[in-house]
Amino acid sequence: MKTLKDHQIIYDDECPLCNAYTSAFVKNGMLAQNGRMPYKTYVDANEYNIDLQKSKNQIALINIKTGEATYGLDSMLKIIEHRYPFVKTLFSIKFIYWFFTKLYSFISYNRKVIAPAKLTAHTCYPDFNIKYRIAFLFFCWVVSCIILQQYAALFHFQHYPKYLEAFLLLLQMPNQYFFMKNKKKEAVLNYFGHLFFISFFGCVLLLPVLIFNNYFILPFQIILYYFFAVLLVLIIIHIKRVALLELNTRLCFSWIAFRLLLLAYILLTNYI
Repeated sequence: MKTLKDHQIIYDDECPLCNAYTSAFVKNGMLAQNGRMPYKTYVDANEYNIDLQKSKNQIALINIKTGEATYGLDSMLKIIEHRYPFVKTLFSIKFIYWFFTKLYSFISYNRKVIAPAKLTAHTCYPDFNIKYRIAFLFFCWVVSCIILQQYAALFHFQHYPKYLEAFLLLLQMPNQYFFMKNKKKEAVLNYFGHLFFISFFGCVLLLPVLIFNNYFILPFQIILYYFFAVLLVLIIIHIKRVALLELNTRLCFSWIAFRLLLLAYILLTNYI
């Protein structure tokens, strides 16, 4: 096994994905046992000269001997290519390199929405990027709409407007903006990122029922109770995130009221 020696990767230890892949590099011998260091530890030690702000957005890989640093996707490729040289040939294709660079940035700039952390002086918190935040909102919206539409079909509603899920998810924004109108655009879009990710996460939790129902027809009660259980989980997550972001707690009440009123309307129009 070829290990990239004399290199150390500076990672965000509060990011589950960053933790996972940097740990995998070490466990698989692609980096030495001391080949990774949490960003907070690095800032305290200040052993090497890197662009700290850039390393918040793109993970830094440092050559300990020369002090040379690479960032982002290039850091990961340098590690992988050392073990698997054919990867260098693959990523020499411009479209592939471009696509994975954009994918890397998409995840990196939104990682604190996916796995939130309290902002402190030494938190590896990425810059706000409006382009990738809007792309993230759109991604969560599209995936959530598709899954919700499939789950709604399990209830066999007689009166259920087409594309209702798409409109309901979008209606969250003006409903919640009422309590955010005095905030800066960055804070509003940051909260919307959390809001849409919560909806996306809830839809992912609905997938087991959708998959299982393809093989065994589930009773209506299980489908309904599971949906309410997921809704309860999302309410708890939303409350915790609003507290973490130090936002107005009225956002929790308005979000819960909005969802419950819409749910009541759907049930009343179909079963009463």
